[in-house]
Amino acid sequence: NPLDFSCFPGENYLSKERILPIKTSSTCFYKQCTFCTHFAKVPYKEYELQWIEITLKKNHAKYAFLIDDMLTKERLLRFAEICKALEIEWACQLRPTSDLFGISKELYEGGLRSVSWGVESGSQRILDLMKKGTDIQKIPLILQESHEAGIQNILFILFAFPTETKEEYMETILFLEKNQENIDLICTSIFGLQRGAKAFEFPEEYGILEIKENTRTILEGTVSYVLKQGLGNEEARILQKKVQHRMDTINKIPKIFKYSREQVLLYK
Repeated sequence: NPLDFSCFPGENYLSKERILPIKTSSTCFYKQCTFCTHFAKVPYKEYELQWIEITLKKNHAKYAFLIDDMLTKERLLRFAEICKALEIEWACQLRPTSDLFGISKELYEGGLRSVSWGVESGSQRILDLMKKGTDIQKIPLILQESHEAGIQNILFILFAFPTETKEEYMETILFLEKNQENIDLICTSIFGLQRGAKAFEFPEEYGILEIKENTRTILEGTVSYVLKQGLGNEEARILQKKVQHRMDTINKIPKIFKYSREQVLLYK
């Protein structure tokens, strides 16, 4: 059924405008990223866009953030048609895959203003190990097209994926610097092993020798591990401190938006 956001009074929001969180599918259609536990182990199902359109109309939406982990090209274009008619600006999360070439202008005209891209690494070996399904040679072209259309590019970067070397870590830094003209904000994180991820279920494929789970009273348990080779988490943190200033100079919007990315829709 169409969602009703009227029970959330506008005066309770920190921002001047409400940004509606909208989910258009049951889970991620890709389900391959080896570090991810976000997707549910249920069949992929797309919700009727007609219902979502009614939700947007019923709530007099001006802004929306699609919280889907991924959306298909066809889904993006159809949602853009809806938002164009309703004059809604929106943001979403995508993988920078080559099938998205050629639609940035159309998406911008349909209200898309910001994309959080799952770039993760500047090393093709690491991307392949992550099973991202992306080509490091084509990612810059996608970012360029998006930027030239007027869309903000926010990049997710994941350091210290198992077996990543210092040289591969620096490949990512160089990739970011080389493409800084088309990057608005970099959101970095250090890899953490989680139960349910493919890297957890098949550790030997990722050079993980030993896994130890530590239970906690209230919060979910933590996972520690021993690597056969590559940067450990602490080594990655030390290295990040040394190069953080290089990434900071690339950012064109305040770093605070790392923690509330949907709010960039209101940042002019």
